[in-house]
Amino acid sequence: MPYRNSPEITFFGFVWVLSSIAGLAAMLRTGREITARLVVMSLLNSGMFGLGMSLWLYDKLDHYQLGAVAIFSGLGGMTLIELFFQKWMKMRN
Repeated sequence: MPYRNSPEITFFGFVWVLSSIAGLAAMLRTGREITARLVVMSLLNSGMFGLGMSLWLYDKLDHYQLGAVAIFSGLGGMTLIELFFQKWMKMRN
């Protein structure tokens, strides 16, 4: 399978990991009780947000800039999700 040795697949996997870790760091700074569901949610959502942003900008930026975009997208994605959940919980109460 030739796609398994593709440098782009490896790079985008690395981008997903970077943005996931950034999103997890943003989630840990909120001070909420840590549950397995919350950790998985932050890893997946931030990773996909960072991956989507870097796929969108792949032709416009070099790899180092894409890595930085992925980190900031992971942080911003988790912050955006946290804001949404806070507003949703206020509306429920």
